[in-house]
Amino acid sequence: MLISMRKRISGLFAGLAFIIAILAMYKLPIEMKEIQWFIVLFAFLYHGQLLGQALFPKFSWKMAMPLGIVLFLALQSIAQTAWYYLGTELGAASDMWSLLFAVIVSQIISVIPGLIGDPCPNESQEQARRSVLQFLSSSVLLFVALISTIFVIRGAANAATIESIRATWPLLPDGTLLAIALVWLTLLLSAIFLRSSIFTTAHSALAIFSTTSIAPLVYKLGFGFDGFLHVASEKILLATGTLTPKPFYYIGQYVFTTWFARLTELSVADIDRWLVPVGAAILLPLSILMISEPVISSVAERSRSEEISPLALLGRNDRCLKFLILGLLPLSAFIATTPQNFAYVLGLSALILSLGIHNKTVNPITPLILLGWAIATHPLAGLPLLFVVLAVILWPHKGAALPRGKRLLSALCVALAGAAIPIAFYVLGLRQGIAIEWNLNAVFSFEPWLHKLKEFLPWIGNRFVLWPTWSSLIAKALPLLLLISSVGGVIVGRRTQDAGRRSIYIASALVLWISATILKSTGEFTFLIDYERGNYADRLNTLALFCLIPAAIPGITAFWKRARTSPKIILIGASIFFVGISTALAYNSLPRHDAMITGRGWSTSKYDFEAVRLIDRDTANSEYTVLANQSVSAAAVATLGFKRYADDIFFYPIPTGGKLYETYLKMTYNEPSLDTVKDAAELGRTELVYVVINDYWWRAQAVSEAVREISHDDWEIGDGKIRIYKFDFSADSSSSTTVSNL
Repeated sequence: MLISMRKRISGLFAGLAFIIAILAMYKLPIEMKEIQWFIVLFAFLYHGQLLGQALFPKFSWKMAMPLGIVLFLALQSIAQTAWYYLGTELGAASDMWSLLFAVIVSQIISVIPGLIGDPCPNESQEQARRSVLQFLSSSVLLFVALISTIFVIRGAANAATIESIRATWPLLPDGTLLAIALVWLTLLLSAIFLRSSIFTTAHSALAIFSTTSIAPLVYKLGFGFDGFLHVASEKILLATGTLTPKPFYYIGQYVFTTWFARLTELSVADIDRWLVPVGAAILLPLSILMISEPVISSVAERSRSEEISPLALLGRNDRCLKFLILGLLPLSAFIATTPQNFAYVLGLSALILSLGIHNKTVNPITPLILLGWAIATHPLAGLPLLFVVLAVILWPHKGAALPRGKRLLSALCVALAGAAIPIAFYVLGLRQGIAIEWNLNAVFSFEPWLHKLKEFLPWIGNRFVLWPTWSSLIAKALPLLLLISSVGGVIVGRRTQDAGRRSIYIASALVLWISATILKSTGEFTFLIDYERGNYADRLNTLALFCLIPAAIPGITAFWKRARTSPKIILIGASIFFVGISTALAYNSLPRHDAMITGRGWSTSKYDFEAVRLIDRDTANSEYTVLANQSVSAAAVATLGFKRYADDIFFYPIPTGGKLYETYLKMTYNEPSLDTVKDAAELGRTELVYVVINDYWWRAQAVSEAVREISHDDWEIGDGKIRIYKFDFSADSSSSTTVSNL
């Protein structure tokens, strides 16, 4: 008790010193970047250690500090988000006050009675000596995983391209999938035989990063479309300190990337590119590390409130088997940075950490802080998961007062998890005029519910090409695999107090699936293009899968406990099955074009950028409108930013919807005509219109010939990779066609 009091007093004095140093750093004319770096870095390290000790009391500060640093960063980002929405520009002042906020909140958390326990005695030297052989074996296995990961990273870096591609895997060297499979195998061996939490955490990080690192390396110019929009917004926020109009979401990510860019002088694009791939590889394994009470020597076991030394985590226990749940992780959500994906990382980490609340290895504040950051980043991911975690927190402990009332509150939170997003869309449609058409009678139709049930059947047709078929089958069967593992976990612990809490995750998943079905069948999001109108429902399906991840951990652990003591042939078969599943999910995470799936999404290329620059030069500062696909539009956003709007119409088509994109589809999928071009001119309020056709489109040749017949001028880029057609309605007559190769 005396030690804890001394800790709190010394911590308060340290906090006061940090407050003075931070105020001096920003208020006094200190130009030395090294001093600022030192103060900020030391503030993060110290308060990361402080939060780690306070919120993970059964672990040593060395084990808890990494996640403590993440929580300190979450507090600062939440403060920056609040600063932004209060109407003040981001910059040095917001950096100072948000850092002070994080310091003060961390100090408050650290002095709450009962959060910090006295340190436990160190393990005996005899137990440390027994750990030497295990340490050496773990190091060798980790070295194999590290070499395999480096092979994947090097291959992806060498395959980096600025050409348009529709699939990633053909560019990577032979053996890439085998290397990824080897990393997952080393994770399995580490968890089953060596049982070192430290090393298994490292294996887990490498297993995830071996897949999530590929897209940022291969797609040199950027991956997808949304990322270009977010980077452009972040650049404006960094330059001006604000955005106009203020979005009601995304800011939780934006404030972090811009703050980190100011601190490190790295480009926003580079920070954004690696945020989710690196964040998932670090935060998810750390979350699993923190959810189980470490097993230590018998002396320490008799005092459960005592701190655990790192060597104890090398002990003989089964907690490492929990990491194998990562083999069922839908990695496609973590390969590219968007606010939605970043919120997924934070939300899933909070869900996993909520498992440790009732055995007191995780303080309830921890997942709530992460969910606060997730909501600031994207409410669509953060709000439902917040209600799930609240349901877990409210579930009564054994012997708690008023258990029935707490169970009812917990059930209400589960219901709100499913209802939050449909209700939010309904209210937004009423108050802000968002074009959503509702058909509530569809709820009583049998067809959408039958379709949802069919989604759980892992049937992919009669085609059979070994690896593509297996990968597609696993993608289809993943919800069923997670559901079976979750139910198995409840059955295994049916006689324990944990069974009810584990059922919360399953109930939440079911409610979210029901919510997704209702949203998809009743809500018609007419402001989106046809093929994207089911996206919001699909995101709820992803959240349902995430709810099953913590629910499945007990079942996965029980399965591998049994497999480890089974005959070798069964263990080998189970191991092959595990590696096959995890590698298939890695394969599914990136764009495919194989015997099972036809890739239709092409990446942005250097020719798209050249087309954007050519058009902008040709206009001689005149206003213009462009009809082009999403790759060219992405290049336009990256090159020109949000240069011009006509009311709410961007001068390049935005593929998430809008009248200009519909006009582009009409121009390319129907018979091209001057009337359609004039419609584009009217939407963009310009007399200049350009039509851009990429050669990889299956109708490119036919459409290009038809558009050329009616255009006033045209160009080719990259020996026909892209064709540009100009329409000038200010001229009295069409000029002769000119063709030039660039």
